[in-house]
Amino acid sequence: MASTLNVLDIEMSQTKGSNFELCGHHCCIYALHRAKGLFMTSFVKLFSPTHYNCKDIRAVRMFRAQFGECPT
Repeated sequence: MASTLNVLDIEMSQTKGSNFELCGHHCCIYALHRAKGLFMTSFVKLFSPTHYNCKDIRAVRMFRAQFGECPT
């Protein structure tokens, strides 16, 4: 169990960008991804392993495509 959690932590850290305010966007997108029956590995592949700003931009675009603008 511990090794599974370590792998999950590493994989999720690969999806995070530099703006921690967007964490909720990533969570919502992941929930939709899982609801479609897709796995973590395919979700992680959606995000570049090194370009943090690109991860944030991609997360916002994916979120808006599914949910529209965030309420303020």
